[in-house]
Amino acid sequence: MKLVIASSAVFFPVIVALSVIACAHTDLTPVEIKALLDGGTNSVIVDVREYSEFCDTTYTPPGHIPGAINMPWNSGYLQDHYTELNPADSIIVVCRSGARSNAATNFLDSVGFSNVFDMLGGMDAWEWETEDCS
Repeated sequence: MKLVIASSAVFFPVIVALSVIACAHTDLTPVEIKALLDGGTNSVIVDVREYSEFCDTTYTPPGHIPGAINMPWNSGYLQDHYTELNPADSIIVVCRSGARSNAATNFLDSVGFSNVFDMLGGMDAWEWETEDCS
């Protein structure tokens, strides 16, 4: 029994440390993201929706956040091209509702990005200007 307790005492701090590393990104609301962008912070907005969603003008809100780049998550584009992003930049990740952006921010955390923001609620919660692909 003492061996199990000693073993747990050794591994518990390691598990906690790995949990912190795995969730290094920051969750922000669309209001907080808008304030960050309006504040002049040099950020890269990575929209991880598929191209058809990124350019869709029939969806509400239509299109994407101005200046966003499209690096789809489900098709694996982000996973194959993340090295095109600068790890020193502030990276804002957005999708339609928040699920894909959470997966993408966890991935970016795991490959060493340290200044990553996940926009909670995705484009469903975005109330400001958008642009389309034309």
